[in-house]
Amino acid sequence: MLNPLSIVVAAQDRGAEIVEALAPLAPHRTLEQVNAAELAPFLRKSRVDLVVADLPSPSAQRLDDLTTTAEQSATVVLTKSLDPQLARMGTAVMGFCDHPAQLPLQVTTALLRFEQLRDLRQQLEASQQALRERKTIDRAKGIIMQAKGLDEGEAYKLLRQSAMQQGRRVADVAAAIVTASELLS
Repeated sequence: MLNPLSIVVAAQDRGAEIVEALAPLAPHRTLEQVNAAELAPFLRKSRVDLVVADLPSPSAQRLDDLTTTAEQSATVVLTKSLDPQLARMGTAVMGFCDHPAQLPLQVTTALLRFEQLRDLRQQLEASQQALRERKTIDRAKGIIMQAKGLDEGEAYKLLRQSAMQQGRRVADVAAAIVTASELLS
C-alpha cells in the first residue's frame, strides 16, 4: 500500500471516471480536480505527489505544462494516441495509458520511476558538490604550497589540521583560503 498521496487530476470530460479509477490505489491526503488549462497555475501554487492528465489530443501548451511538473511530481497521461512529441518527453511523463482502468498500474509505475529519478538527481547533485569541493581543496593546497613552499602532502596536512583546530570541514577552510587569496591578488 502506498503512502497517502496528494493528487491532481487535470481532465475535461472523464474527471469522475479517473477519480473513481484512482480510489482503490491509495488513501488520498488530497485529490483535486482542475481543468487541463488550469494545471500549470495550480501546480505553481500547490505541491502534489501525482499529476494525472487526461489529454486526448495534447497541445504544445499542455505539453509545456507537463514539462514543468517533472521536477516536483510523478505524471501519468491518459491519451488516445501516443504522439511522438509526447513520447519524447521521457522523464517529464512517467506513464501513459488510454483508459482510466489502466491507471492503477501506470500510477504505481510512475511513482516508483519518479522516486528513482529523484534519488538519481540527489546523487548527481551530491557528486557535483563533492567535485566542486575537491576542486576548491586542490586550489587551496596550491595556494598553501606556493605561499609556504610545501609539497602537496604537507599542504593538505596543514589544511586538515587547520580545519580540525577550527572545528570546520576541510572544504570550508579551503574555500576561505581561496577567497582570501582572491581578495589579496
